[in-house]
Amino acid sequence: MEGRVMQTEFEYKGVKCKIVLNTFGVIKEKSPELKELEEGFNYITQTDWFCGYVRVPEGLEFDSLDLLVHGGVTYDQEEDDGFRWIGFDCIHFGDNMLKCNFPYVEKEVKSLVDQIIELKNKKEVN
Repeated sequence: MEGRVMQTEFEYKGVKCKIVLNTFGVIKEKSPELKELEEGFNYITQTDWFCGYVRVPEGLEFDSLDLLVHGGVTYDQEEDDGFRWIGFDCIHFGDNMLKCNFPYVEKEVKSLVDQIIELKNKKEVN
């Protein structure tokens, strides 16, 4: 099996978010070190990685490169739902599933939302 393996969607502070587990290769049994991952993300190989995405509130314009997130913003596009989504991946040199696990990626996604809300609030004041 190649490509997207699993995806979870949630809302944080009213903003839609996604965490996607991707793989390059064959799914293998998870390693003992990764048993702490969230239920549902339990088939991990050395070639797996997470990506996190946030749907930008309608009408909010900003440069996504100004956002601070793991590895920087690596995705900024309008999706089929008509909304702009921004995201990041955890497949940079030195990344691994022990460091960039589900809880870590969830924290980074929530940090993106917090930054976007801060930008939105600043624009509403001005």
